[in-house]
Amino acid sequence: MDEGKFCDNVIRWGIAQTPDLSPNSALCYTQKFLPHIRYFQITCDEVLEKIQPHHRILEPELWKDIMAKFKAPNKSVTSIILPPRIISVTAS
Repeated sequence: MDEGKFCDNVIRWGIAQTPDLSPNSALCYTQKFLPHIRYFQITCDEVLEKIQPHHRILEPELWKDIMAKFKAPNKSVTSIILPPRIISVTAS
């Protein structure tokens, strides 16, 4: 599963757990998972399509850094940038 789909699924799951759809309630359900998403490995199109509508559940500084990285890819940000996932495939 690519990072955009993973993020989308986590956000949708969190929203599904909160009948009142408030960002604070969704954050309670997703806060354990959000730090494990590699936001900086997600394409700009996926961020705009899947994350932007729900960006209120993210830390404001993280959202600012995600947007800044697309505008100026070489600029440093304060958020932690996780390395790409490495999926090992073993031949049988």
